[in-house]
Amino acid sequence: MNKISTYHQLVAEEQRLSAELAAQKLAIQSEWNNTKQLLKPFENALGFVSKISTKNKNNPLLNMGLDLGVDVLIRRLLLGNAGFVAKLLVPTIVRNYSSSMLNVSEGKNWFGKLRDFFKRSGKKAGEGEIAADKQRDL
Repeated sequence: MNKISTYHQLVAEEQRLSAELAAQKLAIQSEWNNTKQLLKPFENALGFVSKISTKNKNNPLLNMGLDLGVDVLIRRLLLGNAGFVAKLLVPTIVRNYSSSMLNVSEGKNWFGKLRDFFKRSGKKAGEGEIAADKQRDL
């Protein structure tokens, strides 16, 4: 860097430093995005482990039904002759994971999607009936 002696040299140096700062910010952002992409599999694995280790407590009625169903189907029928450890761990893992899968808090959960699939709004049904009446009249 040369010694700055005029105002124009100062402005040019400021512009050069601003451009260098912008380039370095872009490089840091690019490196950060690459690091996040590299860590994505670990994030997915951690999410899976958290789903099988903790139960989602948003819907207690659904959890009660899952507890009963898993107890009857898995512990008594499928694992009837299994050892103590299998009877203890497998139903707990299945219960926790299924409660996490059925109690989705972001967006629509499984039950909401199923309900919307079978649900028809009154406006759409009315339009369909009007169109069917017009077809019969012709």
